Amino acid sequence: MLPKAIELLDADNLEMMDKVFQLLSFAFKYLIKPIKENISAVFAVYIELLQHKNRYIRKFSAQSFSYVLRKVTITPEFVAFLMGFIDEEGAVANDRVNGLSELFFEVISGHGNDLHSKGETILSEILSCEKVSTS
Repeated sequence: MLPKAIELLDADNLEMMDKVFQLLSFAFKYLIKPIKENISAVFAVYIELLQHKNRYIRKFSAQSFSYVLRKVTITPEFVAFLMGFIDEEGAVANDRVNGLSELFFEVISGHGNDLHSKGETILSEILSCEKVSTS
């Protein structure tokens, strides 16, 4: 389902974009258990949206997937897995870094100026990651 939804996504067709992200949001909510069990495989596909050249698609993708990451136990190994996606260079790599940054922001953001209840724990894991701490 996810690859087909990504294929349908068209930044110039706002109605279609709205429907695709609505589909993704419902899928994440109602399929959270199997998604959590296969989070690495799901993320490896979903990164296509997070690295999209259109910044609005990256933002909507980050907002949608932040729900999933808040439900997953964030371990140092999982953060290293996520950071492994930023080793490339070029335009796509810049978009990927922007998308991952947006995702992390959405995961830790709470209401107003507050952090999400899991924000401090997740932020701590991200900042403790070897790739982040050595940069």
